[in-house]
Amino acid sequence: MVDHKVVQLLVRIHRRTEDGRLRWEVTAEDGVYQAAFPGYAVQIECINSQSQRGPDYYLRIFDEQ
Repeated sequence: MVDHKVVQLLVRIHRRTEDGRLRWEVTAEDGVYQAAFPGYAVQIECINSQSQRGPDYYLRIFDEQ
């Protein structure tokens, strides 16, 4: 089942990245990028899987705690 709020968040992240309004920083972890906001941060991780569908991507949202 698709969570429409998550899809909307991903679309907004993608648009802002494409427009240059969202800047991603490299983290200490290989393949992990982070964008920081007041009170929270978003990380995206790319895992190269061996499947035919290509890499897997993980989205993490951290609050200030």
